[in-house]
Amino acid sequence: MSLDLYAYLCLGLFFFVLWTICFVLRADLRSMMLKFSLAGAISGPLSEIWYFRDYWSPPTIVGQGVLSPEDVLFGFAIFGVAFAALPVIRGIRFIATEKPRPMMLPLFITSFFVAFLLLTDAIGINSIITASLVMVLWAIGILLRRPTMLLLSIGSGALLAAFAIVIYVMLLGDTTEYLKHYWFLWGTPLGHTVLGGVPVTEIVWYFCLGVSAVVIAPYAEGKRLA
Repeated sequence: MSLDLYAYLCLGLFFFVLWTICFVLRADLRSMMLKFSLAGAISGPLSEIWYFRDYWSPPTIVGQGVLSPEDVLFGFAIFGVAFAALPVIRGIRFIATEKPRPMMLPLFITSFFVAFLLLTDAIGINSIITASLVMVLWAIGILLRRPTMLLLSIGSGALLAAFAIVIYVMLLGDTTEYLKHYWFLWGTPLGHTVLGGVPVTEIVWYFCLGVSAVVIAPYAEGKRLA
């Protein structure tokens, strides 16, 4: 149990290290990183209200299946990394061409909870699928306006999914016992795993976040690819 207790914390710390590297290396991305990370720090913990019902119930430093500092840390770090990782690695830059859209990120956050109410609570779609769908729809909506960002979007999703696979394998190794105890999809049609125990739903969620983050953050700031 002791290792299980700190698994979620270690996950958040891993991505916070990546966040810090991105933040230090690229001063031009810092404003977008901070704003999008704040969106993650808000939406992440609140989304757990639904995740705790039908997706997982992880142990944390303050208890099991309860809102915790890990939720805030992970939400903050992963959203910032999702936006900045590929631009940092590839040297991609953005330029301001339009007025900022200050309501974009509040609408993005709100859309999760509207979707949870309509799709998860009313229809019964698992919350992790609902969240992934919301992110993909946002990405599609923006890419229809900015098709030149398509390859960047797909590449960002693939990179974030790869990060997730690496850290899950490093952190948990054989995840069988962890998943049996804390993951509600174990043994269900959605409970498929790959590479020794990485849930497919996790890979999909990370991919969808990466696909959406790298287009939403610049769009909210009125910026395009340079």
